[in-house]
Amino acid sequence: MGISAEHRESVSEMRPFIGILMTHDDIEYVIPLTSLKDKHKNMKKTMDFHKINGGKWGAINFNHMFPVLHDPSVYKIIRPLKDVNTYSNLLINQISWLNKTENREMVLKKAEKLYEAYVNDTLQDRIKKRCCDFKKLEKHYKEYITQTLSQK
Repeated sequence: MGISAEHRESVSEMRPFIGILMTHDDIEYVIPLTSLKDKHKNMKKTMDFHKINGGKWGAINFNHMFPVLHDPSVYKIIRPLKDVNTYSNLLINQISWLNKTENREMVLKKAEKLYEAYVNDTLQDRIKKRCCDFKKLEKHYKEYITQTLSQK
């Protein structure tokens, strides 16, 4: 099983990865934001998926959240670009939506609920199959941290 052509193409583009940060047990997770794809158009709001502004401003893939290093050099603040294009407009709208307290709280609660249901094995199988294995990701994250710290 190799890497899909779609994945290779997106990696080669090296575009920024946009997401929402959530902390769980001292581990920061990124909850990915995405632009609306054809496959999302008929999808309903579920425990692991949420359309932003009815999909007009993209979606949130809770099932793909993953741990990240707590390192300020990894993060960049997004500022409106002078040369505004479709992508930057989408990002500005997503950030505006997330800056509303009720939306931010909903996202964090939903992510925490999905995480807990997954690790406690109370998640419906059809949703669990779509999710990243959070405990496995945390295991590898901790191994990486330990290895990195031992090399310093």
